[in-house]
Amino acid sequence: VPVIYNAVDWAQLDTSKGRQEMRAELGVPLDAPAAGIIARLTEQKAHKVLFEAMASVPELSTLHLVAVGDGELREELKSRVQRLGLAARVHFAGARRDLGNILGAVDMFVMPSLWEGLPLSLVLAMGAGLPVIASRVAGIPEVVTDGETGLLVTPGDVSQLASALVRLATDQALRRRLSQAARAAVLPKFGVDGYVASTTALYDRLLSDKQIA
Repeated sequence: VPVIYNAVDWAQLDTSKGRQEMRAELGVPLDAPAAGIIARLTEQKAHKVLFEAMASVPELSTLHLVAVGDGELREELKSRVQRLGLAARVHFAGARRDLGNILGAVDMFVMPSLWEGLPLSLVLAMGAGLPVIASRVAGIPEVVTDGETGLLVTPGDVSQLASALVRLATDQALRRRLSQAARAAVLPKFGVDGYVASTTALYDRLLSDKQIA
């Protein structure tokens, strides 16, 4: 079965604000480690697991999180953040179009989904050169190779997610290595040119096979 991945518009990574300006707007201190998640506020995306992980170990006591997206769990998630004592470090940004600005303001990207297809926000973050942590579900391992282009964790496992966050938050060399490998892996695979070429090649092959038959 031929697989043609959806194209990602890399123009979404264009920025109109610098890192310092964007962090000030979001309320994230310039010198603090920061993670980002771009996802609907639903059970599937496992924000609750991410919040629990942030609150579970002292090594993450300075980590901030920028949560982009909206959904039916918004108020429930805000209440959970309050109960966990994370209100000063979790920033609900709502639905945004300036994803390049957001991704440029954080140090890592997290996608802890309980189930998934192939989240293009994850691919976009990798294209932005961010090290990523993602659940080992569905199509994600086709894009993220554990330890090479990102870190994979078991969905719903708070301890594993916390450990992965600590690794990225404390190991600058690891962040740099993963970010470079992630960008190199996704840019050619998910670009518009590659999508068009793959689709055209498939049609050409099918038409050629039909003519031969």
